[in-house]
Amino acid sequence: MKEHGKKVIGADALKDLNINLKEATELYLEEFPLKEERKTFLTTFEGGGSAKA
Repeated sequence: MKEHGKKVIGADALKDLNINLKEATELYLEEFPLKEERKTFLTTFEGGGSAKA
């Protein structure tokens, strides 16, 4: 099993990342608008157990 590390970034970098992502999304949607309005459900979760392959 391969482990993947986590990267920690500072608050300023995270703020810049969110701003850039928002701008990129807006530009994309200008070029490729949604054909219909959709409702989206988004969630995250973490598993507590260990998986064996």
